[in-house]
Amino acid sequence: MRVKKLQYILIFFAGVIAVFTLILTRNFFKTNTALGDTSQNLVVFADQLSPQFTNWSWNSSVNLSSASPVSSGSNSISFTPAAWGALYLHSNTPITPASYTSLQFAMQTSDSPNNFSLLIYDGNNQQVKSVKLSQYPGTNQNGWLVYTIPTTIMPSSLGGVALQETSGNAGTATYVDSVQFIANQTSPSASSGSTSNQTASLYGDSLSSGWINWSWNSNVNFSNSNPVYQGSNAISFTPTGGYGGFYIHSDQGIDTTPYQTLTFTAKANASGQTYAVGVYDSNNQLLHPAIALDSYGGQPVLSAWKVYTIPLQDLNATNKIIKGFMLQDTTGKTQQTLFIDQIALTESNAAGAGSSTATSPSPALVTTAPTIAPVTQKVVSNPTSSGNPLSGMAFFNDPDANPALGQQQQWQSSRPSDAAQMAKIANQPKAIWMGSWNTNIQSDVKAVVSKAAAAQSLPVFVAYNIPGRDCGSYSAGGSSSLQAYESWISSFAQGIGQHRAVVILEPDALAQITCLSSGDQAQRYQMLSYAVQTFKAGNTAVYLDGGNAAWVGGTDMASRLKQAGIAKADGFALNVSNFLTSSASNSYGQQVSGLTGGKHFVIDTSRNGNGPASGNAWCNPDGRSLGAKPTTQTGNSLVDAYLWIKYPGESDGSCNGAPAAGAWYPDYALGLAQRASW
Repeated sequence: MRVKKLQYILIFFAGVIAVFTLILTRNFFKTNTALGDTSQNLVVFADQLSPQFTNWSWNSSVNLSSASPVSSGSNSISFTPAAWGALYLHSNTPITPASYTSLQFAMQTSDSPNNFSLLIYDGNNQQVKSVKLSQYPGTNQNGWLVYTIPTTIMPSSLGGVALQETSGNAGTATYVDSVQFIANQTSPSASSGSTSNQTASLYGDSLSSGWINWSWNSNVNFSNSNPVYQGSNAISFTPTGGYGGFYIHSDQGIDTTPYQTLTFTAKANASGQTYAVGVYDSNNQLLHPAIALDSYGGQPVLSAWKVYTIPLQDLNATNKIIKGFMLQDTTGKTQQTLFIDQIALTESNAAGAGSSTATSPSPALVTTAPTIAPVTQKVVSNPTSSGNPLSGMAFFNDPDANPALGQQQQWQSSRPSDAAQMAKIANQPKAIWMGSWNTNIQSDVKAVVSKAAAAQSLPVFVAYNIPGRDCGSYSAGGSSSLQAYESWISSFAQGIGQHRAVVILEPDALAQITCLSSGDQAQRYQMLSYAVQTFKAGNTAVYLDGGNAAWVGGTDMASRLKQAGIAKADGFALNVSNFLTSSASNSYGQQVSGLTGGKHFVIDTSRNGNGPASGNAWCNPDGRSLGAKPTTQTGNSLVDAYLWIKYPGESDGSCNGAPAAGAWYPDYALGLAQRASW
């Protein structure tokens, strides 16, 4: 009898231990349904730090059990950084990013996302990349921004990701919650929350796991509470620039083989709104020219929700991997809002498929149509004369062309204060210069735009290969002939393809044109016009170089720009590789703009923080500093952006004891950073 009682007691305690173990396991590895619900996710933090991870933060106060505010559960992470402080959760065993589609986390802060960078460490705990958090627009969920960082930007073996305050000032309290790596899925239905009836949801109250916001020229809210077609949230999409686009993207994509239709609901907030729909393939290219919604029962209306059911065959999307869904405004207007809800791929092509609900949605007009009418408008950010093609864009910071980052890492231990200064350069997006040194221009450009697309940011290129470049001075070189140059430009444009990009066209080519014979001048104008037209055949914003305010008079420069094809370009670029103040460039640019039909311009602010040196010395002059950070918020409607076109710290030429033009000059870079006002 005693033996049996002992057996019962042991069985009881074994049961208690099993239950307790399950509870602990759930707490360590539970997932937040707002961010995707799959047991294969790797949880970093959910109420507490997972045992696989250790807090390796620096220069900051970190509380791993902050009770308020929280995004999910009962605890979040409180992170209050000092200057350059970072929240770093290190993995005790290396992570294989290829096993996951993305890193997701929720964040709440009064600080600007522009003041944070993500530092990515490999399996040996070496920093391999730094990207601005603002490159990955967060999705608003109940007052928290949910960030989705694609694992495609991470090394094959990952030691951890740090969130660093990069303004150089002490930051405010920032809260982070629900940190997890989202697992790859094994089937199309699992990849985006589809159910047993073969419906793959892209959006229903929130974006499905793995889908992120890549919209352009627009404000997008994924938690709009009124109006709503079904559930508690819908999407509001408001273009802020010409031909704004609502675009959601998945790095993993969906195999459309099980599905026949794309369905979604839409409602306008004003009359006269028109939109076109399209889907993107595994190379982020439209599978078919965008199709006007007129083809499927008409455009959205004010009075009711419309349910759109579009056969995938119309979009050339049957039996394909698709990675993006787009609705684009085709009026070119701004500040008109479209409400969107219940985006899905469905097995049936019946009208209204996937839209039935038990919550009695608002009355909807079900729309289908058998015909296709591709939109005639260009499906890009194609601005009007008063528009900014760069509005709201985050610029690309190429981790593979960033010598300041390598210098920062090299000095991190031996010269930490200098390393912090070098981070000012490393963390900002810079233009990528292309010239005769690129042995395969098409391949090299394609590699950059692919990385930029993965980072959800806009690459800025400089085309610098015109024959007779720099009139034989420090940067002499260029193509050998008109024919060779035009072939090079054609290959350059093919490398960009239909990706969005910016090209600054041939610095100094117009300002120095008088060093050429009249015949060579005519050829140069011909080459520049050809380049403008070639790049504008795609989705590229083109800015012809217009010298600087202290070089060529405004009337003369306007005449040269007109002969070079400014009418078909987006505008002109000023102060490239120079030091003149933005105020001087603004005044000069407004004069030139008035003489070229109101063309917009961009300003190189990379080294103009202290203005020019005595006598406007241009070759590595002493005492200069970094200027304003790259931004499209310039305060002047004619200035599309402040850009860092010249890489700060690359030599202007072998003068003042400096290395050859274009070579990395760390001491000069350090001085620029130390003297910056920020």
